[in-house]
Amino acid sequence: MELVETGEFLQWAAEGGIVPDPHGRSGPPLTFGNGSPYARRWITPAAPFNLPGFASCLLGSAAAQGSVYLFVRGGAPWFTGSDPATGPEWEHLRDRVVGTLPIPRDFRGALKMASTEKDDVVLLMVTFWVYAWCVDDDLQVVAEGRDVIVQTSHHGEAIVRVSNLGRLEAFVASMEESDFPPQKEKSV
Repeated sequence: MELVETGEFLQWAAEGGIVPDPHGRSGPPLTFGNGSPYARRWITPAAPFNLPGFASCLLGSAAAQGSVYLFVRGGAPWFTGSDPATGPEWEHLRDRVVGTLPIPRDFRGALKMASTEKDDVVLLMVTFWVYAWCVDDDLQVVAEGRDVIVQTSHHGEAIVRVSNLGRLEAFVASMEESDFPPQKEKSV
């Protein structure tokens, strides 16, 4: 795992056409600057034990053998900073899970993770689904090829944005092969 400061990560992303959504509200999500309309949504599995497999399939469809960058939406902190004596339990649990990785408590940048660190990526994706309640808890996973953005949503969804129609078709086909079809098409 490599820590990448926010400015450096956003510059790298912009060089590949990925920018913060100018229409996004609090903590704007990353999107394709060319206005790519290609996106689909998946509902997370109802059975909690299926979440790791679902996250693994999303990750494999996005970057089977490549590195990925994980970025908390809008550059929000990785840790909630909640007081264990008074704060919500879900925040303590999230911090405990995130704390199993060598992430500094005040870090707000991206994590570059190799394909060999797949289990850690899946762990973080599942953690940000389970212990999320607002947009600042959404996690964005950007493939090293900068052609796919997978976002975990605090609404129990995965939102996938891609650079072009061919990449979207390949992504959907890969997910369907694993019995994870997307929601019926609608605009994102």
